[in-house]
Amino acid sequence: MSLQRHEWFQAGTAKFDGTSKNTFLVPNGVNFQSYAAALTDPNLPDNLRAIKPPRLGYSGLIGDKLDFRMLRKTAQANPEWSLVFLGDVRVRKQAESWQRLEALPNVHHLRRVEVPAVPHYVIRFPSRPYALP
Repeated sequence: MSLQRHEWFQAGTAKFDGTSKNTFLVPNGVNFQSYAAALTDPNLPDNLRAIKPPRLGYSGLIGDKLDFRMLRKTAQANPEWSLVFLGDVRVRKQAESWQRLEALPNVHHLRRVEVPAVPHYVIRFPSRPYALP
């Protein structure tokens, strides 16, 4: 998420010239205006305010692409951290692992958040816990 705060991204895509083979323009990645507006809003969403920082978060479908074992170990090893999940749960192969993770006191599943509100949460999450293939 820190990339959205970089001046290049704030200036929009005007500086993108396509000359780098390692740089790709993804015009539908996020709604830039929504994230920019969230950055200027000092207020935390009410249900996020109740969760103590630091808050490590994930927004999206909570499914088998997430590494629940790693997340459980992280939460257990760092009880002062809060792991926050936004989204619907559709876990098939790892249902038991998700249930064990969700039962921890520093893990918070806030359920689905309406799309316009997502940036107000995500800008406060420094990481995304995807499992690597």
